[in-house]
Amino acid sequence: MGWFPAHTCSMLGALLSLLQDNLNTIGIDPEKSENILERNDFLAFFGHRKLTDFYNTTISYQVLNPEDDRYFNNYVFRKFLSKPDLPNMTNTLKKKLTESIYEIFINAKMHSGTDRIFTCGQFYPAKKKIA
Repeated sequence: MGWFPAHTCSMLGALLSLLQDNLNTIGIDPEKSENILERNDFLAFFGHRKLTDFYNTTISYQVLNPEDDRYFNNYVFRKFLSKPDLPNMTNTLKKKLTESIYEIFINAKMHSGTDRIFTCGQFYPAKKKIA
């Protein structure tokens, strides 16, 4: 496997969790992507080591219950809006951005029928992009 984009770990985690629920065990061999998947806490979720994200670009992998609304709002602020390389924003803009991201969580909660919501992200400072 070549490079794996860290912001897609929520999708991968959902698939692996579904497999794990049905198989009781799962192994991961990410090869070239191991470093980023250790820094964003994805591999730690499956029992591998965790690395500190010295670059401060990952938005850590989380598996949340649909009832974790308040935790998710704190997670968005701590792991996303507190990135030092983000453009300066007014408090009003930060609040609107938080509301928009929270709406995605609420939509997942209301329309997916799932008992788990998988989240993560990646900040690309050079590209000024968040995925």
